[in-house]
Amino acid sequence: MKDFWHLCSQELPNKIIFKTLDDYKFGMNSIPIALQGTDICIYCFILMNNHVHLLISGTVEAATEFFTKFKRRLAAHLSKKHRIQSPLKGLNFKLIEVTDEQMFRNEVAYILRNCVAAKMNDPYNYPWSTGGIYFKHCINKFTFRRIRDMNGWEIRNILSTRVRLPDDYLIANGIIRPESYVQIATVEHLFGSALDLFYYLKDWKSEQKAAQLEWASEKRSIEQDRGAVDKAMYEDTVLLEKLQPKFKEYSVSGFNDMDDTMKRIFVPILRNAYGSNVKQVCRLIGLDEATVRRFGGWM
Repeated sequence: MKDFWHLCSQELPNKIIFKTLDDYKFGMNSIPIALQGTDICIYCFILMNNHVHLLISGTVEAATEFFTKFKRRLAAHLSKKHRIQSPLKGLNFKLIEVTDEQMFRNEVAYILRNCVAAKMNDPYNYPWSTGGIYFKHCINKFTFRRIRDMNGWEIRNILSTRVRLPDDYLIANGIIRPESYVQIATVEHLFGSALDLFYYLKDWKSEQKAAQLEWASEKRSIEQDRGAVDKAMYEDTVLLEKLQPKFKEYSVSGFNDMDDTMKRIFVPILRNAYGSNVKQVCRLIGLDEATVRRFGGWM
């Protein structure tokens, strides 16, 4: 019998992983591509701007192989697109064993509610997760193409891979639909109904239950470690778009083109003009927290 795990990556405090919609799309496609040839099953997942969560089953070795392939593919994309050396250096992961059906349900709810905790969207409409795929047995509002109906050039052009994918995988808007590879039936069976899933998703206490089961041995409190709400005014990708005119004023394409002196100039700009908090500034600019607090006036 396979073991069930909550695979969560380490947050990158001083940088973000997904800066653009294209990055998120690439991340979405990297999950099923990394899945090929690995003996694991995926039940739910969410991509956040600086970390990822997945609920999977399989051996520790298979989970490690999957995450290594996912990270390597994503790192190559980010390095090429954003001209960053080792963009995911330090992005490690841990596996938390899911020991029973109740914990399984709690973990699903916790994972899918990450976007709520970050005040980004609701679980059903956040596009970079599996929140909207359960108890929906038709997805006709999308315009699909199946892998079997595409030639090799089209697949490589859309998905940037030569990995052989199953013929029945569905692609819409340049993304391999999670319905193609996520074990939806298992999740639906364990929740029982769409209403039961809804109750779990709306119950913030389910996050605490999941945290208590996962992090009982951690020194930090649940609220500090997993329940803190990012109160930044704008989502990272939205803020980066708003900053484009400012970047042009300084003749740079973004924070990657800045030296540390220029980055420090932007710290109070982000705080005062855009309502960013310490966590978001560290993530976007790439400076350490002490420097951000000093130049942003948070000391």
